[in-house]
Amino acid sequence: DNIGYIIPRGIVAHFLESLKRFGKFDVCSLAIEFQFMENDSLRRLKKLSADQDGVLVTFVDPTSPCAGVLAPGDVLMKIDGVQIAGDGTVKWRKRERVFFATLVQTKFSGDRCDIQALRNGKVFQATVSLKPVAPLIKDTLAAPAVYVFYGGLIF
Repeated sequence: DNIGYIIPRGIVAHFLESLKRFGKFDVCSLAIEFQFMENDSLRRLKKLSADQDGVLVTFVDPTSPCAGVLAPGDVLMKIDGVQIAGDGTVKWRKRERVFFATLVQTKFSGDRCDIQALRNGKVFQATVSLKPVAPLIKDTLAAPAVYVFYGGLIF
């Protein structure tokens, strides 16, 4: 169909390094659900000052690396010192922005991640040990597939 896809060098390098280190490819996740905080009324409700920004945590998966650290109602403001905007993006390169989960997905299992959040108007910091979050429902294929879809690549 004359369709081509370009996979960024960083993703391929991360994929290969993961295979080298662990013999498999997994993507780390904070395993949270969130809401953008672009609404001024929501920002006031959560006691964000004019120079603070972030996303509102609405759910924390019990198997998440953030379980017991973040709670619904917290505002996740920074990851590894990088400010998260109200639209869920972070600065990347000169004038570009990417989704904040990229900061976590480019790390490996066991790497540490510093987070800064706001709870009841008070800022707190924590360090979490990242890991891929396993699906609650296991794969049930009875026979192996003739192809493998692995980390965005098809073999």
